Amino acid sequence: MICATIRYSLTLSPAPGSTTMIQRYNRIDYGPSVPPGRYTQIDLQGMHQSCIYADGNQLGVAGRVGDYDVSATWTTAT
Repeated sequence: MICATIRYSLTLSPAPGSTTMIQRYNRIDYGPSVPPGRYTQIDLQGMHQSCIYADGNQLGVAGRVGDYDVSATWTTAT
């Protein structure tokens, strides 16, 4: 297992044909740091600790973003 700090910066814009993005009250669309509302652009920056682990040909990543646990797994192509 290897762990490191991940820093990210991301700019979101509306999908083609749309003029705004909508963050619903439950903040499920663009994450907990974006207040509910309509936006023409959303800039996200942050950092969190993540760990990557391997099990045969399957890789996994686990970490924490604010109050949310984040994890994913995927299988490498052979």
